[in-house]
Amino acid sequence: MVLPGSCHAAFTVLRQIESGVVLEQLGSSLFNTALQMVVKDRSVNATYTDVSEKDSQQKFMTDFFLIYNLIIGLTPILPAMLLARLGDRGWRRTPIMLPLSGYLLSRLALLLVVLFRLPLEVMYGAGVVFGLSGGFCAYWPGVMTLASLGSTAKDRSKVLMRVELLYGGAGLVGSLVSGHLFLLYSSSTQHGSILLSMSTLLHLLCLLHAITLLQVCCVCVCLSSFPSGTILTSLQLALKFASLAYIPAFTKIYQRTLGWFPGFVFTLSSIITVLGMIPICVIGCRSPQKQRYETIQGD
Repeated sequence: MVLPGSCHAAFTVLRQIESGVVLEQLGSSLFNTALQMVVKDRSVNATYTDVSEKDSQQKFMTDFFLIYNLIIGLTPILPAMLLARLGDRGWRRTPIMLPLSGYLLSRLALLLVVLFRLPLEVMYGAGVVFGLSGGFCAYWPGVMTLASLGSTAKDRSKVLMRVELLYGGAGLVGSLVSGHLFLLYSSSTQHGSILLSMSTLLHLLCLLHAITLLQVCCVCVCLSSFPSGTILTSLQLALKFASLAYIPAFTKIYQRTLGWFPGFVFTLSSIITVLGMIPICVIGCRSPQKQRYETIQGD
């Protein structure tokens, strides 16, 4: 009787959104490390007439990530809102499955770039595909909405904190092991091929999990009067709009200060972060403590 009970418990855990979050974040951590290392490898032959050889590599890498981050920041805006509307109308899996498809294709694209020595600019196209699928702007609000609707009002904050904790923990584990995995190769493979193969496999498993195993709560599934997914997506897009401003600015500042203070941009960002906390703390302390949220129907 113990074995069937254990199997049932394991199956119940696998059907929760947390399992997919762990798989996705592990795969993303491996991919992010691989992308940085691949770009670094490709920057070895970069030459700019106005800077030294070492600074040329830095300029090549920052220029690539500037364009890539702008692509994945701009392209998800409209798709993410459309997916959020679909989710609020009852298609709860859609804001999760479609972005995961984009995740999988972008990881596969980098694997092909490494294996077949394709131009690094292929990743710009992969970024477009990733963005048109909704990207993180659609995926994470879909996850949080599903986690919210699948919990009671009493336990909702604990469930959301558990999802965030697992997301952060999976990212930490993935970051710790990704550097070692990147160096694994044989005479017939390239640097990063094993790391990217694992990342692609993890995202494939995550997509299959969302399609076949993920439990979708029936609470509020037919209600369109509570646009929880749209609200969360709007918050994610607000962060994206902010990044579209500071990424180009910080990139150019970093390139201009490489010669005399390479850490200037990091010092500047730290100062801005501390200054940004001041008005938030002031408003939070002076605002009246009143309940200004709407209870999710079905609790």
